[in-house]
Amino acid sequence: MRVYFKCLACKHENQLNTDAGTRVEFEMKNPKRKYKCVNCSRHTRLSANKLYTKQSKLISMISGIVFLVGTLIALYFVVQMIYKMETVVGIYIIASGLLIPVSIYNILNKEDQKRVKIFNQTYVKE
Repeated sequence: MRVYFKCLACKHENQLNTDAGTRVEFEMKNPKRKYKCVNCSRHTRLSANKLYTKQSKLISMISGIVFLVGTLIALYFVVQMIYKMETVVGIYIIASGLLIPVSIYNILNKEDQKRVKIFNQTYVKE
């Protein structure tokens, strides 16, 4: 997960990679560490409460691609079933398959939102 902090001197947004799911876990792994700004090279000692996270653009892109490709594949099969005029139940089942990409898209986005919310709403007692 990427966590971000703003430099106190230049207000540049910096990022750190961590496997911690909350600020408490982050603080236990990195207690009162100094962080270096990539813009002004100033070292700053920050508490975990000054860190925040954002929704991942990668997960948004992946879920969008899954949605687009899955929908196109399902539509292809629906058109093929209608063209061959097979059973109505078969068309219904294939058309229901359109819900799979939508479900995957929703699950990925909601899990990412939950991850961001959990990190940003938990604070370390100082």
